[in-house]
Amino acid sequence: MPISLTSLDYATAALHRAADVVTRVAAERSQTEREVLQAGLIQSFEFTYEVAWKTVRRQLAEDHGHFAVDGLSRRELFRLAHQRRLIDDVDL
Repeated sequence: MPISLTSLDYATAALHRAADVVTRVAAERSQTEREVLQAGLIQSFEFTYEVAWKTVRRQLAEDHGHFAVDGLSRRELFRLAHQRRLIDDVDL
């Protein structure tokens, strides 16, 4: 059964919106304001990454059982997802 990608879609869209805002307004801001904007963008990336690896883990567990993913690091999860053709480019 396919895993819902709604949370991942939402997180990705929010990350893109944050990147657009930072790109658009950062040059007009002071150094302190740019640092705050960048910190927010980094936090948005971290959240999106967290949702991504948990989604990959859920899909792999659904497809291959929890024994296939228990104890794997995030890097190992993404490599396994690449082997199982869930993602195209593991390095990206």
